[in-house]
Amino acid sequence: MTDQPGQESRGGDSGPATDPMDPVPPDPQDTAPQDSVPPDSGRPGPDGSGWQGSGWQRPAGHGPGQRPPDRGAIWALWLAGGALLLMFFFPPVALALAVTALVMGVRARRRSRRSGTVARGAVAGIVMGAIALTISVLLVTTQIILWGELNRYLNCREAANTISDEQECKDTFLTEVEKKLNLREGSLKKYNLPM
Repeated sequence: MTDQPGQESRGGDSGPATDPMDPVPPDPQDTAPQDSVPPDSGRPGPDGSGWQGSGWQRPAGHGPGQRPPDRGAIWALWLAGGALLLMFFFPPVALALAVTALVMGVRARRRSRRSGTVARGAVAGIVMGAIALTISVLLVTTQIILWGELNRYLNCREAANTISDEQECKDTFLTEVEKKLNLREGSLKKYNLPM
């Protein structure tokens, strides 16, 4: 029994407490450690990089859209551009650059997906690298197939003294290519290919 009405007994030694408003001890996970930094101090959190849990904010300049672009993505973009520029002059070199650009672009995309960062230039590098790779493969294959004809044409061009001689070298080369590829006679001459 208690002295005041409306107040229940806490049970004493003989029974459990019946007051539903017993104090609850604080959860150790909710309390911040003594050496922690307040959220608005501008300094990094306990792990040194900015804790993303309740109370801590990501440091300025390190948001998902504010991180510096992946260097692999930038390299992929530059290598793909170089491959596109060199594919008509040095197809084997362009082929190597295009393959490297594709590998670096794909790796940059995978890294960005895992880390949640933005890989600027990776998609452009992959697309440009794929285009350069396709054209370079076609050009390298053509050079391999028509190696003998190309050599004879280049030797003829070096020995030519007049424009008519150069035109004759071109006509001879196109005729040989038509025969080798089983094309109809005169099918290449009508396109007036720049050579």
